[in-house]
Amino acid sequence: MLKGRTKTMRIERYSATGNSFVVIDIVGQSVDDSTKSSLVVEHVGERDGVIFVEQREGLFHMDYFNRDGKRADFCGNGARTFLTFLRSFYGISGQVTFSTYSGNLVGKVYDAISVQMPTPEFLDEVHVEAQIGHSRLDLHGSLLKVGVPHVVFAVDELSDDLISLAPEIRRIYDANVNFFRKTGNKKFEIRTYERGVERETLSCGSGTTATACYVKYILNGDASLPDHIYVQARGGELQVSFDNYGVFLSGGVVND
Repeated sequence: MLKGRTKTMRIERYSATGNSFVVIDIVGQSVDDSTKSSLVVEHVGERDGVIFVEQREGLFHMDYFNRDGKRADFCGNGARTFLTFLRSFYGISGQVTFSTYSGNLVGKVYDAISVQMPTPEFLDEVHVEAQIGHSRLDLHGSLLKVGVPHVVFAVDELSDDLISLAPEIRRIYDANVNFFRKTGNKKFEIRTYERGVERETLSCGSGTTATACYVKYILNGDASLPDHIYVQARGGELQVSFDNYGVFLSGGVVND
């Protein structure tokens, strides 16, 4: 617990397939953005971001800040963590509607938790030429928005050399950067460099979703298949599911 500037605030720490967060419960309190940014800097440590739990207009509200102290409209793994916190400390279960800066979304809170993702938007095609050692790379991908912007590239191999290109790509497109490769039927491996964290993270929920949408709609060119895509991040496996109600993300979350 934190005895803050107003009332006592509950603080918990979680890892969502390696994406690490601090959760600060400010339900019933009025905390301005400047104070939130200060709390982020004070408590984030080596974690990727901070989730503020609030209530607005009768709904639980997720307000997410990256480790740089700036708000992001959405965070997929953060939303899964947010729902895990609500189940643990508010007894929430079943189908739950909650609000974010990307709009109202639905969480399915049972033994496993899945979260509806913001509607994916394809913004542009991306072409990057780069030199790694003696090799010339010609990368083609897409810029998508899943609450926040993501550049997605399909590659043959994932390497640290590729990740070394990400900061400049992130700067050019003001977006998170994802490299992925196919490993099997409906199975992929991913590495993500996150904007606002300014480093590679062990997993990224919205990046995983952007990648799954790229696979489904761009690479496959068939919106009907597949209905489930499994993506292995460095911190664990995430599943992206497509149904008539939208795109849903699921995976493990632990309170650590």
